Amino acid sequence: MSGRSATAVPLSRNRDFQLLWLAQTGSELSQHVFLIAYPLLAVALTDLPIAAGLLGFLATGVQLAFGLPAGLLADRYDRRLILVLASAVRALAHGSLAVALWLDAGSYLHLLVVAIVEGLALAAIFPAEEAALPQVVTTGQLPDAIALNTARSSVGQMGGNSLGGVLYGLTRALPFAANAVLQLLTTLALLFVRIPRHHGRDTSSVDSARRFWPELTGGLRWLLRHPTLRVITACGVLVNLGFGAFLTAFILIANAAGVPSGQVGVVVAMLGGGALVGALLAGRLQRVLRPYVSISAVLWGAALLTPLLALTSNMVVAGVVFALVGALVPLANTTIITYQLVLTPDGLRGRVSAAVGVFDNVAAALGPLVGSVLVQFTPGRTALFGCAALLLVPAVLAALNRTLRRFSGHTEEDDGKGEVTV
Repeated sequence: MSGRSATAVPLSRNRDFQLLWLAQTGSELSQHVFLIAYPLLAVALTDLPIAAGLLGFLATGVQLAFGLPAGLLADRYDRRLILVLASAVRALAHGSLAVALWLDAGSYLHLLVVAIVEGLALAAIFPAEEAALPQVVTTGQLPDAIALNTARSSVGQMGGNSLGGVLYGLTRALPFAANAVLQLLTTLALLFVRIPRHHGRDTSSVDSARRFWPELTGGLRWLLRHPTLRVITACGVLVNLGFGAFLTAFILIANAAGVPSGQVGVVVAMLGGGALVGALLAGRLQRVLRPYVSISAVLWGAALLTPLLALTSNMVVAGVVFALVGALVPLANTTIITYQLVLTPDGLRGRVSAAVGVFDNVAAALGPLVGSVLVQFTPGRTALFGCAALLLVPAVLAALNRTLRRFSGHTEEDDGKGEVTV
């Protein structure tokens, strides 16, 4: 279950981790450029706002549908090759759309195909990269590596959203051309990453077809049968659902109140700024705090801070609250992902990561829906308080769960639990 057994190379000199980090930073930037550009282009091509919603639904649906098979691929085949091929396919898809738009031949159908390719590629990338991380860093370095990945996500979100809007404003083709270049650079960097071959099952076995479904669901069964992984995953998914609902409700209510969209964007961007600061401290804090303390502190912090946003109409105060909440998130992410990887055998890491990703994607889809429904049928402040109440659920769950309270972070405490055939 551990990372490299040789003498630990500091992350600052770990060539493979740095290349992987840079490559995935490019991937994150590209993803967020696309998230800004595709709805604008969809409406421009069809003059129908629902066309943008359909694209988002299909991309998310593809990720959900392909989530578990992607985890199986990450456990059975060369993870570096999966990352390289996914990036190369994204480069081709975005590049083809950029050329079509440049030639004034872009179509909604073409954009639809690119969105589906994007969803499939992201589904493949997530478990392969997460499962590969313990292969390029030691177990002791995982908290710092995961914290740096969290910081990378914040940079990708802030930079990609800004870049996508600016480039689209210049010309429709430019965001997709930029994404093609970013993905080509990502592919090039990944070609030079050395990821040791993991011990996947021999896929040529005569009983491989008979074992397909048990193997496909192996990560999900491991996750559900493992007490510690089960509770920390549940906490993470529930807080994502609650905060997704809250964020959607906040944006809709601020817009209805006449707050300029630019101000709303700056306030929400404070989440990323806070997360970037929190990521710098998360690795160090994760090593000195018990898992119960670090996870509970974040969950209760979010549950107690978010109601403040229902009590104020001051956007400066709102920005500070978002920054504080954002600063808490990396500590929880670092703790949850670290123990998810450490407690999972290498042959199951891709499938467990994929299973967690499926739950997270469901939460990401349901959160905005819940938030919008609350805004539709309840007064503004009541909707925000309702969303804040959702965040109490994972906080109470963590506080009352005896398995999490007893877990000190030593993997031997969980030996023999939740065994699943690898």
